[in-house]
Amino acid sequence: MNALPWVITGFVYAWTSVKRITKFMSSPETSPQMMPVPGPFQPQNTIEVDRASFYWDNPEECCLVGLSFQVNKGELVVVMGKTGSGKSSLLLALSQELHLREGELRLKEWRDGTGLVLQEPWIKAGTIKENILDGCPFDLYWYEHVVGACALDKDIRNLPN
Repeated sequence: MNALPWVITGFVYAWTSVKRITKFMSSPETSPQMMPVPGPFQPQNTIEVDRASFYWDNPEECCLVGLSFQVNKGELVVVMGKTGSGKSSLLLALSQELHLREGELRLKEWRDGTGLVLQEPWIKAGTIKENILDGCPFDLYWYEHVVGACALDKDIRNLPN
């Protein structure tokens, strides 16, 4: 009888997961469209963005404004910034999940099978330590290893108390 709440909770989690998977699996497949290239595409570039602005739902509320850059074939690009600065929006814009309001987005050699999987941040109600342990028994060596690997040591030191 004591296990009944755990069984119900597990059932609710499973049901929620089934609904999410069903929604995802029944959504239409999308494939990036080749954008018409109004001018000459630089042969070394695979991505060209020229004075482009992108929006989610309302064209009057652009989340990315006036972007201009090129990416050469084989070039490594690092996108850095604070939380909410538009890193994920930029990747969604390049995969044409955001709407182009103005400017130009030119994609060369966009192949089938290209995908984008964004990280969904989550945290459980509880302490940082409880979130790191995730129900596992405390092992100081492993805990410090995880904190270091996630580069959380400085963040934890800067917390009050």
